[in-house]
Amino acid sequence: MSRCRLRVSGLALVVGPIAMMTVNAYAFVIDEDPFEERSLKLGGALRAYELWLSGGPLAALPAAADDDPAAISVVSVRPELEWRTADVDVVVHEESTTVSSTLASNGLDGVVPIGGGSVSLWLPLQWSTLDGARLQLDSRIDWAYARMSFDSALVTVGRQPVSIGVGQLWTPQDLLAPFSPLQMNTEYKPGVDGVRLDWSPSQTLTIAAIAVVGGRDPHDELRVHHAGSAAIVRGEWSSQTVRLGVQAGDVHSDVVGGIDFFVDLGHGVDLHGAGTLTVPSRTARRPHGRRAFNRAVLGANINASDWTFTSELYFNGSGATGPSTYVAELAAPRFVSGEAPNLGRAYGGLVTDWSVHPLFHAQLALIANLQDASALIAPALDYSFATNAQLVAGAFIAAGKRPTYGFDRVVAHSEYGLYPDIYHLDLKCYF
Repeated sequence: MSRCRLRVSGLALVVGPIAMMTVNAYAFVIDEDPFEERSLKLGGALRAYELWLSGGPLAALPAAADDDPAAISVVSVRPELEWRTADVDVVVHEESTTVSSTLASNGLDGVVPIGGGSVSLWLPLQWSTLDGARLQLDSRIDWAYARMSFDSALVTVGRQPVSIGVGQLWTPQDLLAPFSPLQMNTEYKPGVDGVRLDWSPSQTLTIAAIAVVGGRDPHDELRVHHAGSAAIVRGEWSSQTVRLGVQAGDVHSDVVGGIDFFVDLGHGVDLHGAGTLTVPSRTARRPHGRRAFNRAVLGANINASDWTFTSELYFNGSGATGPSTYVAELAAPRFVSGEAPNLGRAYGGLVTDWSVHPLFHAQLALIANLQDASALIAPALDYSFATNAQLVAGAFIAAGKRPTYGFDRVVAHSEYGLYPDIYHLDLKCYF
């Protein structure tokens, strides 16, 4: 599959704050003993996405002249097995994803920067059964970990989801398989291979130590590379209305430090923010000649009756200073890995959710590049037609100056001008 189609299908697999309705997941109880706090359950999720793409680079690129409009179909099956006792939890989630597309294998390779990045993994627990030009089938063990409880400490070993810091649309502290602000389904954080210790010496203080191992090449099995690994120490202090965090570590050969805060102001209003300083250790990873750079997010959440609002401002110090280098940024390591989900430096985002009925929500999201005045507008309708099933219909409308195309090059004039318009219909079932 080309990079373009991977990223477009990544968009279908991922509405984070854009569609945040809660769906009750069900599981088949294989064995359960409430007195001994022991259970063995089998569950899972089935998700299907239909996408239609039109305009933008699909209509402009000579190599893609026959691809406008285009269609992509994604079907994901995720069986889940969970064994829990009073002191030990064992969790295994497998995920198989089929992607079929009308796009040619090289039609828009690397031109449409939509979706999450690649995850650096160590254990050989992923494989491709089909890898054709228009049809792919990929499978992986996404989670496979054991979590053990020892009084005031938790130890988690194996392929596990790791989320760090605050932020709704942008999470500058979360550099291990981070979500993109454009992702549509953030129910399952991709797992990374490692060990985590969470220690709570008091009710208000938690200290976490995280070690993640990763490889550089998926075919280079079981070899640990510094560029794919991480070691992070984080402390978090919390009270009833305030949470403060600080962290430092070596992440993918960069030295990274960060701070974050969350304040509950009451009456359904809260503020949050985070900032990081990154010092790259390799010249090849220094963005645009900068020896160090900052990232920061500042936002607020408002819950008012049937409405919720999330707004954030984001600064990406590793991004390009202008559209002239956007195309080169598409191939930059930080963008490809998902560490930097945007091409530029200054952004604003707004997400609204209106609960028309407990089973029916209407959402509208806006992601804007403040440097080049381009934006992505994402309306969506979300209907829970059963206690364990959802139907979502929506669109991603690109607004921005379109690029110009020469015989052998693309000249970008805005970030979201590089995007086609995307319309999607999603079905999600949980069992």
